[in-house]
Amino acid sequence: MSMVCPCRIRAVSGHHRLQPLYHEMHQALSLLFAKLRFSYTNRMHIVIVTEGGEHPIEVDPMETTAEVKQNLEGLLSIPARRQTLSCDQPDFFDFMTMDFLGVKENDRIVLTINSKENRYKIIVKISARVISLDVEEMDTVASLKNKIQESIGGLNIEQITLFYKDSKMRDNGRLCEYKLGMNSEIIATLDPVTHSSSAMMLASPKRFEFCGGSSSFLKFNAYPSGDGRE
Repeated sequence: MSMVCPCRIRAVSGHHRLQPLYHEMHQALSLLFAKLRFSYTNRMHIVIVTEGGEHPIEVDPMETTAEVKQNLEGLLSIPARRQTLSCDQPDFFDFMTMDFLGVKENDRIVLTINSKENRYKIIVKISARVISLDVEEMDTVASLKNKIQESIGGLNIEQITLFYKDSKMRDNGRLCEYKLGMNSEIIATLDPVTHSSSAMMLASPKRFEFCGGSSSFLKFNAYPSGDGRE
């Protein structure tokens, strides 16, 4: 039977005790280097130009095109796979960094959206009805409401509120924000009719003529920009 040196046993057991410490030191150093990287790199401001306007953002020269696209997906709700970035040259490749592409402070980067549509059908449950609608991931919630109104008819679009997975959907939000897919279920509720329109009609200035003449009070309300006198 071979004998194991006691010194070796102590060394091995000591190594196992130090392993958690090594792991903690490695994590701490990794975090430190990450902080140093973002603290000392020369971050810069660029402008993303789209059909809808301009969007200033801050980027790191070492960020890749793919990373910038991911940031823009969160900012503009445009799926990264549908984005194409360019700047007075051929389209940026996803693996290229801003530094490699020669992007400088205040450069204007053009963002175009891939025209290849991603269409699918969703299910909308409204009252006792269930309808199926064909949509595109870049559609807005407001446009979806229009489709519901066209499909059913007789609805006041302002009464429609849409929910997906118990979350209320914003009118200006895109369907891709909500990660919808084939046969996703949307719940539509109808808000009660408000009397704001009736109140507005009552509050609207009118001019009424009576047998004995016209009321000066009503004439004043009929012409709020004037002094109420003819």
